[in-house]
Amino acid sequence: LIRVIPRITYQTIDGFGGCFNELGWIALNKATPADRQQAISALFGDDGCAFNLARLPIGASDFATDGYSLAETPGDFDLKSFSIARDQKHLIPFIKAAMAVRPSLKCWGSPWSPPAWMKTSNSYSKGSIKWEPAILRTYANYFVRWIEAYRQQGVSIYAVHPQNEPNILSPYPSCLWTGPQLRDFIADYLGPTLRAKTPDVELWLGT
Repeated sequence: LIRVIPRITYQTIDGFGGCFNELGWIALNKATPADRQQAISALFGDDGCAFNLARLPIGASDFATDGYSLAETPGDFDLKSFSIARDQKHLIPFIKAAMAVRPSLKCWGSPWSPPAWMKTSNSYSKGSIKWEPAILRTYANYFVRWIEAYRQQGVSIYAVHPQNEPNILSPYPSCLWTGPQLRDFIADYLGPTLRAKTPDVELWLGT
């Protein structure tokens, strides 16, 4: 027996949504403008799914056209090469199209892989992050740079996760993390960096 008392609220959810990706926008752009708008409205409009949350990949996901990161220069510990120029081609237009229908859209992000030069595999697939203080500090700052860059584009970022599927090694962008590694990266690097530079962004353990 389940008893429902609508006047009493014990907890709320942030909402429902999906994940933006490059291949999704490429596919939508094969449609006519009218059909593309109909699809966007069906996902984000009040008369459709009314999605109000969205997940964003930080760098390449498994639905990118190929592997990439936002800081491709090996040894770039100051992130001078950091750029979201590629995201401005497919991802950000997709997000903006959704925001035109749902202006209050809230977005959160997670990487599928760190930049390849930060990984033991030196590849976007497989491997794990190089457990070196300089790498870990730079990677924590990488998250902040992404948050700031997207906010400059008018995209509301309210949370980040440190890793998509942290226990899976796959042929698409991925990175293996142990529980203790995630704990220490969050406690010693990512958590303090977010608290100091973007304190209004939530940090969630993972996906």
